[in-house]
Amino acid sequence: MLRKLLVELDIFVSHACIYGDKWISSKSCWGGQFVRIKRRAKQLLVPFLIWTFISVCINAGSGFWLSLFNKILYPSSGYWFLWVLWVETALVLLCSFLEERTKLRIEWVIGAGAVILTGLAVLTNTKVMALHLIALYFLFYSFGYLYRRHESLFKVFKSRKAIIILFLVWLSFASFWNMNKVPVFLSGIPFIPSSLINYMYRIITSTIGIMALLAAGEKYLNTSSVIINGTSTIGKISLGIYAFHMIIGPYINFFVGSHITQNCFLVITILLMR
Repeated sequence: MLRKLLVELDIFVSHACIYGDKWISSKSCWGGQFVRIKRRAKQLLVPFLIWTFISVCINAGSGFWLSLFNKILYPSSGYWFLWVLWVETALVLLCSFLEERTKLRIEWVIGAGAVILTGLAVLTNTKVMALHLIALYFLFYSFGYLYRRHESLFKVFKSRKAIIILFLVWLSFASFWNMNKVPVFLSGIPFIPSSLINYMYRIITSTIGIMALLAAGEKYLNTSSVIINGTSTIGKISLGIYAFHMIIGPYINFFVGSHITQNCFLVITILLMR
């Protein structure tokens, strides 16, 4: 459970904050915007389709086309993170377009987009095209942008004491984390849909974790060293590694469980009998 949450937080931080920062200048050049979205399509959308196709080829059996259709229609059961991150790039472009055309402050455009997406996700409670994840991650793209734009407002969270408190609060919240179920202590609340409760709980938990990681990163990790540079290099390729491991992971688990574990047990048994 915590491993899955940490994976999601890695995606939130690396993309919400990095691309939230780029969002500031995204409306400066329309040509540059479409070049960026095409580049992100090559980085995310094309791999999503390719990896989904490969996964279905390996696991589908006789119902290949139906499985492929379901994997694309319901990406949350597969390579959802590639699809969702590409959609977020398109939403950034759309928000920049609306800001320019309506002359509204970008904060109002972002807020309206977040409310619309969240409302659709809660009211429909559907997983078609990973709408529930798109709505959730849009909030964190928005958070990344607002954090960069109004960074002075977050200085209070950058002290060592604040970082420790944020981390402890996040750890206590994360211990009840579940992607599909409401935490036990929040179940049974009348008049409020359980999907909305779970949605808000995930938002609050992830936001606290992100704030702790951002503050700790700027305070302790914003240096040049072998460890930091190595970690940064791993971070740049981690998305591809994560996509690849989803195919080979089950086979590694099977091999370890059926061969290495049994052989080790046999060797230990023989040594003990001597």
